[in-house]
Formats: sequence, C-alpha cells, structure tokens
Amino acid sequence: MPPRTRKYYRLTPEGRALWSRREQVALPPDYRRMLAVVEFCGYEEVIHSQLARYPVETVEGWLRSFENSNLIESTMASWPERLELAPNSALPPIEDEKERISADARFADISLSRLGAYVAHDRVVHRRPWLKPAQHTVALVVEDDPDQRALAVLRLSKAGYRVHSAESAAAMVGFLEQRAPDAIFLDVMLPDADGFDVLGMLRRHPAYARLPVIMVTAKTEAASIARGLELGADAYITKPYGANTLDYVLRYVLQQTLPEAAAVPAPPVPEKQVAAPPPPEDALRTRQDVRALLTEVQVRREGDAARSASAWRVVKRVALAVFLVFAVVQYYMMDTLYQIISVQPTPVFTPVLARDIKS
Repeated sequence: MPPRTRKYYRLTPEGRALWSRREQVALPPDYRRMLAVVEFCGYEEVIHSQLARYPVETVEGWLRSFENSNLIESTMASWPERLELAPNSALPPIEDEKERISADARFADISLSRLGAYVAHDRVVHRRPWLKPAQHTVALVVEDDPDQRALAVLRLSKAGYRVHSAESAAAMVGFLEQRAPDAIFLDVMLPDADGFDVLGMLRRHPAYARLPVIMVTAKTEAASIARGLELGADAYITKPYGANTLDYVLRYVLQQTLPEAAAVPAPPVPEKQVAAPPPPEDALRTRQDVRALLTEVQVRREGDAARSASAWRVVKRVALAVFLVFAVVQYYMMDTLYQIISVQPTPVFTPVLARDIKS
C-alpha cells in the first residue's frame, strides 16, 4: 500500500505574487516552467513527470534553488484516495514549451506515417534502465475491442511479458486499485471515457504520474498527437501494428536492457595432466542421440524421395504437353494438305473453238 502522505510543493506568498505578474514581468524560462508546474500540481512525482525531459538531478536542483529563494515551500500532503476521471482533464502545457510540443507533434506525425510507432525520446531518455526481466514485467492492455485486446495480449505474452487486460476505463481503475502494473497500453477510443482524459487522470496522480503509458490509437492528427505529448504519453502506436511492435516499443520506453550471460571460467587443468580433446560436435553420446540421427536420416530420405517423385511428375507433364502440341500441329497440317489435293483446278478462261461459232 502506498504511504498516506507525500512530499508536496506549493507557491509561497512571494512566489504567488511573482506568478500572478507573469504577464507584466519578463520572467526567465526556468521561472515560468517551475512556477507553472508547482502551481498546477505540487506532488513531487507529478513535477518530475511534467519535467521528464530533464534529468532527475536537474529538476531536484531547481526545486532546492527555488525553495532556497523562498518562491516555493515543501510540506506533506495526503495521498489521493481514488483516481477521478474528469472530462477535458488535459494538463496545461508549460508556456515556454508550446513551440517544442508543436514541433514534436509534427515529427511524430511523420514517424507514425512511416513506421507506425513513435516514442517520446526526450521523455524516456532519462529514465533509469529497467532491471526486471520480461517474465517479471507486468503490462496492462486497456482495449475495448475483443479482437484487438486478444491480439495485444498474445503478442506481449509471446515476448515473455506478464499481461493483464481491461475493456474500459472503469475496469482499468479497478485493476489499479488492486495492483500497479509496470506499463499500460492505452486505447484512445474507450466506451466509457476518452483515452486522453484517462492519461491526464494518471498524470495527475502521484502514484501513476511516472508510470509508462503507451497510446495505441488510430488517430494520427497533429492535434491529437500534440495533446498526447502535452499530457505526457511515452509513445504512440497506430493500428494495425507489426508482430513485434508492442515488444520493441515497450523495451525502449522502459529502457529495458537484456542481461548478458556471464562467462563461466573453464576449470584449471593440472600442469602434468594432458587435457583430453573435446568430443566432436556430432558425437553420439546417448540412445536419444542415435534415435534423433536415425529420425533425421529417415526424414531426409523421405524428403529426397518426395522431391524426386515431384520432379518426375513435372517431367511427365511437360512431355505430355509437348506431345499434345505436336499432335495438334500434325493434325492441322494433314488437314490442310488434304484440302489442297482434293480441290479440282478451275480455269479462269475457257477456250472457244471455231466450230462453236455459228455464222
């Protein structure tokens, strides 16, 4: 169970007065960024999630600096009891990052059009590498279509992940109340909620503010992409996707590294003892090896026999076709010759004899 209280930052009277005059005073970008995030939601986890494109140490240094400047102060706040889904719960973008989000949305649009997937690199690059193996990593698929849900579960399960599924936002909330997954694949068009509103709800809650969320959607409009980046989506995947797309994107988002097998040192050989040569790779050691070899030989023989029979059938078919063509040609030639011989010649001019002319 999560602790009942968490570290919470809020603006001091000096910081609130400075933030209220942001339109009249030319505040530096760092001031606008930090005061905007703290004013929106002061949970430490939410602040780190909103500023995920910066290293954790940098964000912590900003928090200490602003606290020492008496612009913000830290306290302990109670942990939100439930996830509350509110329509249009989009997080307001930080003012000096609107152009960056727009540029990222254009790049994401190109990536989705060509590759079918886009990963928010700036958001995940500073994430600590995931050390759990795939068989201990839990993924939650939130998808209302039963066929798409079954397909996603199948492909992630084949990759070795432990997969659970939910058909709606309410079912997802019920699952999260029982346990927290390591990543969520979230559909945009759900029967009881909009996927972007669900993402905004997760990013507002300190328990799920930094939880990897991958949007699985058919929407590739620039406005939708910008909204997802604003809310803090770690990646986008468009439907339909490839067989290994979910696995590859999840590994990248988690910064998951594959552990390399440690090299086992060979046992030391005594100085005066000559090591026996290693057995050849094709050596037969057990009865199972002999049976496997015999089975392989039998399979190869059957395969050779089948290929020979197939080749012989092809030869017979070709010979039969040639014979039929020759017979047809011969028939037409004989018929033409017979017609030439049987036709009597008819003279064009009939000679007229003198006796036939009567005077």
